[in-house]
Parts: sequence; C-alpha cells; structure tokens
Amino acid sequence: MEICPLDQSTVQIGNMVRSSVLFTNIADNGTPIDPDSVHVDILDPDGLEVNYQFAVGSEITRDGIGIYWVEYTVAVVGTWYFRWW
Repeated sequence: MEICPLDQSTVQIGNMVRSSVLFTNIADNGTPIDPDSVHVDILDPDGLEVNYQFAVGSEITRDGIGIYWVEYTVAVVGTWYFRWW
C-alpha cells in the first residue's frame, strides 16, 4: 500500500490530526470489507515511526465495515506520513 502524506493543510504543533481509510474488495466492485488485521504506520518528519494494530490497543477506531481511523498529536514541524495496511 502506498504511504500517503498528511494532506497539505497547516496544523499547529500540539493539535490532533485524523487519518482514515476505507478497505474495499476490488474484485467485488469495491465492496467495503474488514481485513483480518488492520495496521497503521505513522512516520514523523524526524523519521520516528509508530505502528498501531486494531484491537491491540484503543488507537484505531472502526466506524463500520472497512472504515477505520486514527488520531495522532502533531509534535514536530514537517510532513507526516500514514500508511494503512
């Protein structure tokens, strides 16, 4: 899966940002699906990476079939990357 930077909006240090994902089955016309496991990697501008897994903590929230999100506090200036898998 492609690593996507946080959108190009300006966020102040200390603010919380949200990254979300919709998992779909392309073989079934894009029908939403729940994967066996859901992870998100968050890479900050300093190269520090954290990984969260759904149901192994409370960081990732599921809003419906295939719909997940995580909120994270911006601690340093620069481009942040979120990779869902």
